Amino acid sequence: LFFALLAKICVAIFVFLSAYGIAYTYQRQFPKRLPEKKELCSFVFRRYWKLMSAYWAAFALSVICQPFGRTMIDVYGKDLKASILYFIFDFFGVSYIFSTPTLNEAWWYMSLAQAIILLVPLLMMLEKKIGIVYPTVLLIVMMYFTRLVNPDIVYFVTMNLGVLCCVCNVFERYGKLWQDKRFGVLFKTLIAGAGFLIALSFRFSYNYFGLSDAFTAMFLALLVNTALIRIPVVTQVLQYLGKHSGNMFHVHNQMYSYYFLGFFYSFQNWFLILLVLTAASLLVSIVMEWLKRVIRYNEFMDKICNKITAGGPS
Repeated sequence: LFFALLAKICVAIFVFLSAYGIAYTYQRQFPKRLPEKKELCSFVFRRYWKLMSAYWAAFALSVICQPFGRTMIDVYGKDLKASILYFIFDFFGVSYIFSTPTLNEAWWYMSLAQAIILLVPLLMMLEKKIGIVYPTVLLIVMMYFTRLVNPDIVYFVTMNLGVLCCVCNVFERYGKLWQDKRFGVLFKTLIAGAGFLIALSFRFSYNYFGLSDAFTAMFLALLVNTALIRIPVVTQVLQYLGKHSGNMFHVHNQMYSYYFLGFFYSFQNWFLILLVLTAASLLVSIVMEWLKRVIRYNEFMDKICNKITAGGPS
């Protein structure tokens, strides 16, 4: 149960890192000014297009792999008009918003990912006027009094914390802390590890309107950045998995929930199941990326994006 609950932190990690990354890029492109309307639209659209390009490749794969056990008729039903509508919602990754069927239940995250791409630049613009702390506090207060516990809303707290960490240079400051001390790295590792375990313990009892998720993701990021990144082999493995993490997320649920359910659970031991699922998802991702290179999928999608944005900022 402990490891099952621990594994569910993956969404918070995705949200935190996505928000931090977008905020970091925004700061570099617009360091001392607000972007013009055209620049902002280009900035947002390029990230939306990159997200959806990866998703559409996985979506196409799911359509091709219907014979393995999850067909569009099984999911969308036999009513033609409704099926077309459900397909369109699913294709654009908004099935969760409209509470319609989807080929992959894990794709609920796509609605959240799109919201992050849209909201982080707006938060960065707001930060220049009133700061990022006030919107975060306001969101938590609103959630408390209205009792909103929708996953998208809860993870907005994690998103805000990711932006806050970027704006306040939390990782840079933490990295410089005690850097001249003999046991500086050890102390920082212990602090980050303790913070992670404390936040995780709160998460197991109650998520506190997303605060537990947010701080668990932040302390884990600090722990990795302080200690694990210093281990060469671990760093290379994590970097390689990180490059394929998007594809692995898109395909892993269908593989163990619909296509090869008996195969994965035949290993019985949770660690072996996780290991085999990770390896299988990685293999599928490697094949997907190979196919993309063969058909020049990324080049084609980049050309479309460039035409739409007319050479706007990346």
